[in-house]
Order: sequence, then C-alpha cells, then structure tokens
Amino acid sequence: SRLRLKIRVIGADGLPVSGAALRLAYNGIASGSYRTDEDGMTAAVRLSAGDHRIMMGITPAGYYPWENAVTLQAANGTLSVIGGTADGTWALTAPEEGDTTYTLTVRLEILQVLPTTGGRGTVPFTIAGAALLAAAAVMLYRKKRTC
Repeated sequence: SRLRLKIRVIGADGLPVSGAALRLAYNGIASGSYRTDEDGMTAAVRLSAGDHRIMMGITPAGYYPWENAVTLQAANGTLSVIGGTADGTWALTAPEEGDTTYTLTVRLEILQVLPTTGGRGTVPFTIAGAALLAAAAVMLYRKKRTC
C-alpha cells in the first residue's frame, strides 16, 4: 500500500508539542515508535494493509498523558478509523487529491499549574507589618503617658 500517516501533536492551546513519543502496532504487534519534532509532527509512516493502533508512549512534561488510542485500518487505498473513543482529543484528516498521506492530530491537555507570585514572597510584607504595629504601639504608649 502507498498509504502514509503523519501524526501531529498539539496542546489544547493549538501550539505544537515536541518530544512526544507515539507507539504504533500493526495487526497487534509493536511496529515502531515515533517522536514529534519542534513542529509537533512525526516523520511520515508507510502503512501496509491491515490494522494500525496508535498510542502515546511518552507524554512531554507539562501535559496530561493521552489515555486514548486510535485504531486505523488501511484497506483498498484508504485509511479509516475502526477504534478509539471519540472524545475530541484526536482527529484524522484525509489527504488532498493526488496525495496519500493522512494526518492524525492528537490534542494534549495542558497540566494545570498553580501560578507563582513572581515576587519576593511574604517575608518583606511580614516585616513591614510588624514594624507598623510596633510604631503604632509606641505612639499609643506615648499618647497615654502624656494624658
């Protein structure tokens, strides 16, 4: 078969995700592992007739693991989806006329990270608050002494 598949991995923000490793199995037997480049794309994989299962091998830091898997069937010069949960985390795009390269786009959810303050922390504010309290106590003591 002349069918080929490229896998594109993007974040929920639509930006490419590099360093993702995807595993392919052909008719139930592991057939290879492919990493995404800086554009979030793998090299084109030549697909023989049969069933091809795509799973995430290594999820890059900062993203939730892609728990889904997609099974594609190559037959009669076309590629079709025969398995995988339609959860919105992937989409198969057919090639343009005259081309035989399909694109599977996988969308990863970004890990939610608590924001940092980006500042000096709370120590300077604690010291300043304690100094203000001490100054107020001294002023109150002096005022009571003069009355």
